[in-house]
Amino acid sequence: YEIPDNGWDDDGNGKVDDVVGWDFINYDNNPLDDNGHGTHVAGIAAAEANNGIGIAGVSWGAKIMPVKVLNNRGQGDVLSISQGIHFASASGANVINMSFGGYFKSETMEAALQNAILTSELIAASGNDHLSIYEKHPDSFLPNPFYPAAFPFVFGVVAVESFSNYDPDGPIYSEFLTGENYELVSYGGGILSSFPGGQYKILSGTSMAAPLIAGMVSLYNSAKVIVTKEERWGDFINASRP
Repeated sequence: YEIPDNGWDDDGNGKVDDVVGWDFINYDNNPLDDNGHGTHVAGIAAAEANNGIGIAGVSWGAKIMPVKVLNNRGQGDVLSISQGIHFASASGANVINMSFGGYFKSETMEAALQNAILTSELIAASGNDHLSIYEKHPDSFLPNPFYPAAFPFVFGVVAVESFSNYDPDGPIYSEFLTGENYELVSYGGGILSSFPGGQYKILSGTSMAAPLIAGMVSLYNSAKVIVTKEERWGDFINASRP
């Protein structure tokens, strides 16, 4: 276990005093949110309840592990994101919410996620361009699913609102040989949540839809501890269809 503020890497993971989490942009143990997106997403999933302020997250008793992989403009690279995924899973995260993505399929990120799925449930936003998973992105000549949501071993979350990317044939069937699809539906429009500086804001996007599912998975795990991953996926897919 890591001992806070002693200046040593007690758990031998190459990170000193990473008790709270880790910042892969500035590479330090202070994953401060300087954009606001992460704080809003975290609040949706697990904001504390019964404290007389703000909002309650879906799984208000859950612990949050902040892992910073995007800069203050909300931009990041495959290396930082893949390192963050590995760090979260290696540090014991039961659920990893990924309210980010793009139309580029990275083998590096895919490998990190394939390793993480062994111990963590993976949730990701499907994007906000109102594109079918089979539709060509304006900047591409080929169909471009939104990754990491489109990976078949990641819960890809679609929002019910019209801005969301979507999967027209549902969560089971895929025309891609590698099985890309989005599996779950949630609400992503006009979601009130926490914001840096003790504020609260209303934001919209599949970034807001994903942590609603992440919170639900956390609640599910706490209520139904002994269950296979296949049973969990079946329960969620049968309860939510695009």
